[in-house]
Amino acid sequence: MSTTNRFASLDDLVVGVNNEKAFEAVKNMVALFPKPGVLLLYGPSGSGKTALLRAAVSEKIEDNPDLKILWQSSEDYIRLLIAAIKGKDTEAFQRGYIGRQLLVIDNLEDFGGKSVTQTGLAENIARAFNSGAQVFLAANHYCKPLKVEAMLREMIPDFTVVDLTLPDQLTLERAWISYGKSIGISCSSEYMEFFHKSSDIQNFWALNGLLQSYLTQGKFIFNETTTAKDHKK
Repeated sequence: MSTTNRFASLDDLVVGVNNEKAFEAVKNMVALFPKPGVLLLYGPSGSGKTALLRAAVSEKIEDNPDLKILWQSSEDYIRLLIAAIKGKDTEAFQRGYIGRQLLVIDNLEDFGGKSVTQTGLAENIARAFNSGAQVFLAANHYCKPLKVEAMLREMIPDFTVVDLTLPDQLTLERAWISYGKSIGISCSSEYMEFFHKSSDIQNFWALNGLLQSYLTQGKFIFNETTTAKDHKK
């Protein structure tokens, strides 16, 4: 997995009302490492679920570069499961969750109504937990509650669920300034102009993706007719 990320640690994250509870839950679990636990984050796209998990993993890697980590998206999980079924080697697939110190599975909403797949997922998460792993899970809020959540509550006593919301404008601006510092353009008037003219885009990562596109195309400086609606096209 890749943990390339603009955050060196959890302490570098911008914390606001939208992610304060999730931040504390992640930080508390990381502080208890290597005690096993399971944390599920629900939130809309752009609320910072994945950023939180990456920061947590980055912090633990810094402490222990030999950490046994498995980071998967739901797409990765399903793809590997199908390959294991076709190869008639599901036992090897299941063993892959044993002996991990950190297990992260993102985008759980992609499992949808696949009850059989969610049952197997819950069993593999329990395998990881029972063999000593800290497990971090993330899902979009529109699919709450997931069937796997109910299954995990029956299997694992130390199970926490936290909700995130989209950041308010102040938190988003603080995150934007922090990001600007990390890429060396925080003092640019064009940079802050970009933010304020795009301020109705609450998804930080959509905003960041748009910025990268503009930087690549050399279109960083705005003209008077540029609007947020233009950005969204």
